[in-house]
Order: sequence, then structure tokens, then C-alpha cells
Amino acid sequence: MSQDTVEIPLRDEKIAYGILTGSWRNDLVVIVHGFNSFVDYALYNTAAQYFSHMGLSVLRFALYAAAPNGRRANTGTIDAHAKDLEDIIRFARTQGASSVHLIGHSAGAYTIVSASHYGVSSISLWDPSDPDVPFLSTTQLPYVAELDAYVYPDGIDLLLSRQYVESIERFRLQSYLLQWQQVPTLLVSAGAGILVDATHRYQTYLENITEVQSVEIPRADHYFMNDGCLELLLQTTYQWINRFY
Repeated sequence: MSQDTVEIPLRDEKIAYGILTGSWRNDLVVIVHGFNSFVDYALYNTAAQYFSHMGLSVLRFALYAAAPNGRRANTGTIDAHAKDLEDIIRFARTQGASSVHLIGHSAGAYTIVSASHYGVSSISLWDPSDPDVPFLSTTQLPYVAELDAYVYPDGIDLLLSRQYVESIERFRLQSYLLQWQQVPTLLVSAGAGILVDATHRYQTYLENITEVQSVEIPRADHYFMNDGCLELLLQTTYQWINRFY
């Protein structure tokens, strides 16, 4: 399948940048990357190749981009990312997508949870961030008043806007359950990671709202890159998506 860089107009005159593998006029998988990740990470790139080989189109879009009118990482919030995702789903539908399937990895789950699911056929959450205990807190990160930003140590120090950190800190899955539409949801936990219990809590919240399937891949790390775990992740996800074309 072809692979093209795409620009998608957003409601606030920003632009979402992404990589489209295949055609808009097809069943479309939209991958929402995690915190401090990028669309060309091996997990997302391999997923795009796999799903396109199975006949699906794949959009990997960047939650933040340094390109002209892209949403900057130091100004975005979870709600802003959610609205961007809604605009992308709407755009895909106008371009002729037969069905839209969302995949969220890690903190990408927060974006999917916070968005409207109108026009979505299935959701898959890969080792999603904790629904009750956000991974960023204003009480645990150094604050730089001159920049109105927090410092996140990750090998190199990252500056995160106060608005972004506060939006993560406020996140609670329970706040979004009333708007959660009946979209079938696959939960995949990385058994060698630290979010297995968190994934189980998603199941507890969602199983009375929609069809939910929970799968644990025992040896997997957070990026599913060890011991054949990625192949199992992609096969499991494809089988789920294939039920809801």
C-alpha cells in the first residue's frame, strides 16, 4: 500500500500531521500514540505495516508537531487532543472511510477516552495508562515559574506546560463513562509491565456499558517489543477489529 504524509484541518485552525498508509476510502485504523512518543516509533510503524498487509488503511497522527500550525507539545491538553481526534474521525468519514477503528497506546488511551466516539466501530487500548492514578502530578514535578512549566526527567529534562500536566492530573475515567458510547473495546495489558491492574480497572468500568474483551500478554513490556509479543498483540487486535468492519 502507498504511504503518504497528510495534513488534517482542525477546528481551531491548527493542523494535525500524520502518515496515512493506504487509502482513506477503506476500513481505517487510527493509532493514537502515547506520552513522549512519536508516530515513527517501531511499535506504531510495525502496526501500520501489519494492518495494511491485512487489507486495512492506517493513520498514525501526531498529537503534537513542530510543523507550521501544528499543535505544540507545550500548549496541548488532554481535552485539546480529544477534540483533535474527533476532527480527525470526522475528516476520515468525509474522505470515504468505510469504518474507523481507534487504537490507543499508553497515555493515548486518555485521548480516546476523553473524545466522542461517534462514527467509531471499535476501540483497542494497548497497555493503557492508569484510569484512576494519572501518571503526571503537579506535586511530583519541579515547577519553573518563569516558563509556567514543569520539568519531567526522562534521560533529558522535558518541559511540560502547566496546562498539560494539570489536564493529566485531573483525568479520571469515571468522569467520561456517561459519554462512553457502546463501542466494543479490546484491552491488552503487557504482563511484564506495571499497568496490568490498571487495565483490569478499565474492564471493571466498561463491562456494564459495552462489549469488552481483556487480554494479557504475559512476557510483554510496555512497547510489546520482546519475545514475539508484538506479533501476538497485532494478531489479537486484528481479530478484534475484523469483527466490526
